[in-house]
Amino acid sequence: MRPRYRVALTVALATPLLAACGAPATVRQNAPTRPPAATRPTPVTLVRTGGDVRLRDRVVVSGDGRWTSTDRAGARRTGRLSDARLRQLRSLASGRATLAAEARRPSTPANCLDAPDYAVTVGSTTVRFTGCPDDPARPSTAAAIADLIDRAVLR
Repeated sequence: MRPRYRVALTVALATPLLAACGAPATVRQNAPTRPPAATRPTPVTLVRTGGDVRLRDRVVVSGDGRWTSTDRAGARRTGRLSDARLRQLRSLASGRATLAAEARRPSTPANCLDAPDYAVTVGSTTVRFTGCPDDPARPSTAAAIADLIDRAVLR
């Protein structure tokens, strides 16, 4: 072996060993950039159709409270929920078991001819109902979500 190659080989093999003996090892902890999926707020979608004025509104509220609304004519509006309304929406949307039960409930024909139909989607769960306030089968959590978005965005 040539002396140059011996030196290069010795340096290459000795460097990791010497580095390990030198400075104390540092442990890097990478801070998560996003919370785990289970704790991240889920977007909520409200679709309101029908009624006596033939509505067709769609509102998507992101996990941070920003919303986008599209009406029957295709006009788009954007905004942000207040902190209080966002907390209330997150609280309602966190009741996934309740929403799932409401989605499985059989729908009953409503006696309101001019009431709009609603579809509230949280994650992969969609609850559909007619907006008849006196309907005893009205899904309470989904209706509360629809009412909150209606008051904050659509009125």
